[in-house]
Amino acid sequence: MLSVYQRYYFYLITFALLLSVYIIIRKKASANNYLLLAINTISLGVEIYAISVAKEGKPTVFLYNLYNLAEINLYLLIVRNLLAGLNFKKAILYALTVFNIIAIARLIFFEGATIFDALSYAIGCFILCCSCIFYFYELFEYKYAIFILQESSFWLVTALMFYYTLGIPIYGVWTSFIDPPKFIIQNYLLIIDSLNFVVYLLINLALLCQIRYNKPITLR
Repeated sequence: MLSVYQRYYFYLITFALLLSVYIIIRKKASANNYLLLAINTISLGVEIYAISVAKEGKPTVFLYNLYNLAEINLYLLIVRNLLAGLNFKKAILYALTVFNIIAIARLIFFEGATIFDALSYAIGCFILCCSCIFYFYELFEYKYAIFILQESSFWLVTALMFYYTLGIPIYGVWTSFIDPPKFIIQNYLLIIDSLNFVVYLLINLALLCQIRYNKPITLR
């Protein structure tokens, strides 16, 4: 049975998916809207499939290792599209290339099918957090006055910064447990579900800002 946070998490993913489709149909979409549509579709599909697999008692580790790889790639491309500085954009591209080499190699050669790849995930989180810092630096150095609460890109990057900053310690500590007791598992799942709830709440806010103020998810 789904928890309260899990149910609302599914509602928020579905709502974000519908908002993305609406923006694209209205022909108000930027490249980032298509990337968000891809992420929302993948996220919803993976979560539904993972629940059905878990009910059968089958492991979902390999599925989530693949999902994390795809998600980090797509979010990094989104943040990269928001940046104006060529050096920042090149740095993200190089870091993304290195991350993919490490993550794919570990997935194939280091038991990626049976063990959660915390190292690759931590590297991806770190790169994403650095990319978000690049965005905030450019945002506050922007030469024109901006009301940031109306900027859809601000809410989106805030969501990513929040989630992936907390993702490093949470998943890092989780992998250090060996056969944890049931109450620890339940508390950890509650924390993860809460994070998912907050991040998709902010993503929906970003999409609603885009519709309300008719601004694409970009600063340029």
